Amino acid sequence: MSINLDRIKRMIAVGANPEVVLFDFIEKTESDLNEIKNLFLELKTIKQGEQGPQGIQGPKGEKGDKGDRGIPGLPGQPGPKGERGPAGPQGKQGIQGEKGEKGDPGKNGKAPEYEWQETRVRFKQPDGEWGPWKDLRGPMGEPGKGSPSVQVFNDESKITTSTQELHFNGDGVAVRQQGVRTIVTITGGGSNYNLSDNETPTGTINGVNTDFTLANEPVAGTLKLYRNGIRQKIDEDFTLSGNIITFIIAPQVGEILLADYQYA
Repeated sequence: MSINLDRIKRMIAVGANPEVVLFDFIEKTESDLNEIKNLFLELKTIKQGEQGPQGIQGPKGEKGDKGDRGIPGLPGQPGPKGERGPAGPQGKQGIQGEKGEKGDPGKNGKAPEYEWQETRVRFKQPDGEWGPWKDLRGPMGEPGKGSPSVQVFNDESKITTSTQELHFNGDGVAVRQQGVRTIVTITGGGSNYNLSDNETPTGTINGVNTDFTLANEPVAGTLKLYRNGIRQKIDEDFTLSGNIITFIIAPQVGEILLADYQYA
């Protein structure tokens, strides 16, 4: 085995590892073991030289794998409450929603009690006291320039417009006052019909009942029905079947019903 001992010593002196140096220069055979051992012991006694200057830094290695997520820290104490900020600008008005369905009609309210006195009327107040009288008669008109006239009607058809005097002979003449009007009803011409004037139909006036009964069955087309002095229209305000009157809208408490008609 050939070993350059001086070269080995120089390499070790400059900081090389003795074990590495020996195995680089020795042919590793079983017969060389003793010589290698003695040489190794000798090299152990050689003092290592001073550390040389730091070598040039090698290139940056590849980025390592990402480490596991650390344990979260404890929450910190809440800070002091800040001052209230200024109010923000008002938002735009939203789009109007769809119109809802029409609700069911409410029940008819109860009409107040009232009293008539010729052309005046008064109503009972919520506290139970009667209110003041109200005269429904308007101011009197100026006198006419001509002579007073009388208008004559056959039921609803006007017969004359400027008659000044009317003379009636015989039975079948009835006169009644309705407000400021004087109504003369004539039943004649050989008719066998009887007259019922200012009859109050029988029935309960309570705002619910709509059926009222006459004492007799009116001759067709002769019934005149009044509600609080206002003439009612058949089929619009009421219907008639025999001697039974049926109102479209039930009369309220305190209302006055009157009927004029002819019957057999």
